[in-house]
Amino acid sequence: MERYSRQILALGPELHLKISRLSVLIAGCGALGTAVAENLARMGVKRLILVDADVVELSNLHRVHMFTENDVGRPKVDVCKERIKEINSGVEVEAYHDIISPENAELYVSKADVVIDALDSLYSRLVLNDACVKLRKPMIYAGVNREYITTKLIVPKETSCLSCFLSYEPEEQNACETLGTTVTATTIAANLEVQLLLNFLRGYKEDEMLIVELDSLRFSKVKMKRNPNCRTCVKEEYPYLRGDIKPGACELQKLSESGEKFEVIRTGSYVKICYPEGCFIRRG
Repeated sequence: MERYSRQILALGPELHLKISRLSVLIAGCGALGTAVAENLARMGVKRLILVDADVVELSNLHRVHMFTENDVGRPKVDVCKERIKEINSGVEVEAYHDIISPENAELYVSKADVVIDALDSLYSRLVLNDACVKLRKPMIYAGVNREYITTKLIVPKETSCLSCFLSYEPEEQNACETLGTTVTATTIAANLEVQLLLNFLRGYKEDEMLIVELDSLRFSKVKMKRNPNCRTCVKEEYPYLRGDIKPGACELQKLSESGEKFEVIRTGSYVKICYPEGCFIRRG
């Protein structure tokens, strides 16, 4: 137990035991997901399930501690899995070249005790939210825009869910807009997600949104409550899982074809990423 001796002193043996038995799904292996994965590996979780179909881009390097210049062009989940095993070989790691979609969200969520939202797609995170609420799995959300952070714990049937206050309109998502952020913002957001997980294991279930404005160093909490008209956590219709709401053209989408090997094809209008498990396309 020498490896975790300082952690046990801080958290206590009971909480450490809960951590050591935990399986966590991390949806997305960008700046948020890799930072969360590293923290949880160092803390000694039992298993990490990583899902991401994208590859490392040069533009990722300014904010992702885990990626180096040598990783550009490689699948994000492969790099993340390698680094996690170097950090803590005792952690089980499952890595999937995939995106969160109505077809697979329940499968991935069912593998975990807790779900971490580290996605950069509003559509995908609302699909994930549907699956978590339906399967009664706690989910921790974080959103980062420039130096503005929002993060929240979602406990199905006890707190509001993402669909209580967020909605996706495909016609508004077709501009392929890229939002900027900083390494400090993504690192702080990831750390807050991990802290929310620790607090949840302690029994924390407050229905509130934590808001961080880094440019003014302002931290605030907003009390939340379930929307009585929410189609997900109140009416249990799960519109994103059912496919009532479709993704916009700029979302990373899975194609029906598969590749013979890992390959990235770039044109002026799209990036196509192929694995033996399937091909994905990102437009814009």
